[in-house]
Amino acid sequence: MAAADNTLSPGLWSQHRLVTGAPVAADASVAAAFPALATARGFVSTMGYATLKAAVVLAGGTAPTAKIRPVGVDGSSYVWLAAESSSLLTNESTGMIDVFGQLVGFVITDVTGSPTSVEIRVTGGRQTTGAQ
Repeated sequence: MAAADNTLSPGLWSQHRLVTGAPVAADASVAAAFPALATARGFVSTMGYATLKAAVVLAGGTAPTAKIRPVGVDGSSYVWLAAESSSLLTNESTGMIDVFGQLVGFVITDVTGSPTSVEIRVTGGRQTTGAQ
């Protein structure tokens, strides 16, 4: 079972981003990945969660890999939430990050193996104290 796009539910995966191409390329910038910052379209609200789990699903190409990096919104600017991973993620790799209730998005920082599709999925992690 899946949750609605860009929503967090413990145990249910939601599609955060789906990028297709022939092949998919890394994002040129955060602004290119999320042009509608004012409306927060494309960001995941992590209110009620201390952590979030992200997965990368890759299709096409030859042994494709991707690097993703979480970014948050701080007023009218972007803030990196974690250092860029030094390793490339293979199909269905997952990772947990601290989010502390912020609006969060993921930027694709590197791609190898010429995938034709990079999907980033998210699910709720540890809830904050007092969350229902």
